[in-house]
Amino acid sequence: MNTARISSSIRRGGPQIDRPEGSHFFSLNMAELRIQNLRKGQRDHLLEALMGVKEYDLRPAAAQPPISVLDCTCGFGADAAVASFGLPAGSRVDALEVSPLLEAVTAWGFSHFVHKKDDVTAALRRISLRCGDYRDYLLSDEGPVYDVLYFDPMFQRPVEASCQFQPVRAIMEHGGLTRDLIERALQKARRRVVIKERDFRQLCRDFPDVALYGGKYSRIGYAVLECDSWKKCNCHHRSDGGRQDGPQFCPGRTLRDRPHFRRRLPDLPPYGYRYGQADSGRTGPLSPLSHRYC
Repeated sequence: MNTARISSSIRRGGPQIDRPEGSHFFSLNMAELRIQNLRKGQRDHLLEALMGVKEYDLRPAAAQPPISVLDCTCGFGADAAVASFGLPAGSRVDALEVSPLLEAVTAWGFSHFVHKKDDVTAALRRISLRCGDYRDYLLSDEGPVYDVLYFDPMFQRPVEASCQFQPVRAIMEHGGLTRDLIERALQKARRRVVIKERDFRQLCRDFPDVALYGGKYSRIGYAVLECDSWKKCNCHHRSDGGRQDGPQFCPGRTLRDRPHFRRRLPDLPPYGYRYGQADSGRTGPLSPLSHRYC
């Protein structure tokens, strides 16, 4: 039974979600550390993926033109906060969240939370969040509005041991991101589609031109699909509308570099599937950039 309710926290000054498992209130979470790292000049792979630029430079001297981004799975708002803080001046960050309760808490944070640093507070205020299902947006007749569409299927299938998800797990939207929806997103975005994931094997099979961003040893990464390349090549379709057979590669990985890649990938589960102990003896998530699978 879903017993979640929204209440007002006097101590924190904003709404919170109360459930038997605990309470959820607005917090920057990991966005706090990521913003601190950006101040130190360190890289953030999400910003690089959104901009489509490896080693994206935040310094004013290396200014890039602004872009518009729609975070289709806002959740706690950490990625939207980092994007609003780190993207070029004049960029637009909008967001969708399908859960009304979660949207109420996160929207309050964007509009009322005051950080000790004024530039972080300003970054939160620039985010526009509304309650809605990204599938409705993708299937609408509205033309391309945003340069980049961003998806985090991981938020729909969070790590079971993650404490921050416990109070809101029962109210979270668990709809999957299918190949058809990704293709629709490529039609709706002006420049690119970015997907945060742990395992990119199925994505590499369906979209051979995908570019992967992320640390070599990171548990997560970002898949970047460029709209122009997909529209011109559409190389994951045969003339009869089926999927390609034979060798398929991720960009930058050639037969000379990885001879053992020449094989057909097996049938794989939907995006966001997390392999566990019951899956062929593997334990824990797989490295998204592992050359064994792309």
